Amino acid sequence: MVSENETTIKLLSSDDQTFETSLAAAKVSSLVSSAINEEDDESETIPLPLVTSKNLQKVIEFCEHYIADPMNDIDTPIQSSEMSDIVQEWYSNFITPLKDDQRALFEIILAANYMEVSPLLELGCAACASMMRGRTAEEIREKFNITNDLTEEEVQDIIKKKCLDRRALNDLTSIRLGISR
Repeated sequence: MVSENETTIKLLSSDDQTFETSLAAAKVSSLVSSAINEEDDESETIPLPLVTSKNLQKVIEFCEHYIADPMNDIDTPIQSSEMSDIVQEWYSNFITPLKDDQRALFEIILAANYMEVSPLLELGCAACASMMRGRTAEEIREKFNITNDLTEEEVQDIIKKKCLDRRALNDLTSIRLGISR
């Protein structure tokens, strides 16, 4: 009997490029795994109409490595802005260059989400989180090109509400602990 690492499957990108990978690597994707009919001819091609060839190539590269050397669990909340502190070296080297090209990073995250490649989705989201770590809201807006659509009045209302919520929480905690103020 042929193993899943020896059996290959073809995946078709949205721009009509065909990629061949091991069945084991393909099955890292829940979408592909559910599309595979074990009894059909092994030359079956699985279409992935929402994934470009550039992104499919990266997803396959990830899945092939993942089969050989699974990624460690990512601890949350993220404790570092350096991916090398969060995951093994190969995974850090895979995702870190994408942090400089947000469009590419978001496309990989979308491809991982669509194909249901959970470890790649986690890695991409951890990369995004690491980009936010230690930054103010304004710095995050600037980094991700997010427009602040709140008026100054709305910002002040939010700050006021947070202060009131903190005071209420402190009062409740004091009451529970029997601390008088």
